[in-house]
Amino acid sequence: AVAETRATYMVDQGDMPKDDLLRLIKDLESQMKTAARAMEFEKAALLRDQITDLRKVAVE
Repeated sequence: AVAETRATYMVDQGDMPKDDLLRLIKDLESQMKTAARAMEFEKAALLRDQITDLRKVAVE
């Protein structure tokens, strides 16, 4: 399921308005914190990586 989640959030530059992209990042940050609190550290790490990738796209 986590692999499917990662594929869902792969965004090419220009495919998503910046406001929507920033909203998605905030949502993923919330999910990451929830996963960490639940001791689901692998899921939290994957979410962290997705957030990092999306932030790179947001800056471009």
